[in-house]
Amino acid sequence: MIPDEAVEAAARVMHAQDDALNDVGEFDLEVYRHDVTAILEAAAPHLMAAAKVATEEELDALPAWSVVLSDAYTHHESKQRISFQRWDDGAWHRGGRSASTHPDNFLPVTVLYVPGSPDA
Repeated sequence: MIPDEAVEAAARVMHAQDDALNDVGEFDLEVYRHDVTAILEAAAPHLMAAAKVATEEELDALPAWSVVLSDAYTHHESKQRISFQRWDDGAWHRGGRSASTHPDNFLPVTVLYVPGSPDA
C-alpha cells in the first residue's frame, strides 16, 4: 500500500508539470490519485532495495524471498550484522538456519534484495 503522503507529493509534481504545459488551474488530488497510485505501486518493488526498514509493518510489506541485513542482531546481545530471508511461510529465517526469527530481534534492517527488482 502506498502512503497517502507519497501519492499527494507525486500528484503535486504531475500537476505542476501539467500546469506548466497546459495551465490546468487549481490542484485537485482526485484528478491524479488513480494514475499516481498505479505508477507508485509499479515502482515500489524497484525502490525497496537498499531501503531502511524500521518497523514490523514495513518488513511485512516485503514479498517472500526478500533478503535484509540487520543493523545489529540483538539475540544473545550480539552486535553482529546478520542477513535474514523471508520464506514463503511468511517468517524471517537467519542464514542457513531453519528456525524463524522474530523481527524484534533484528530490526532495523537494510533491504538487500527484493524479488522482481531490476537488480534481482
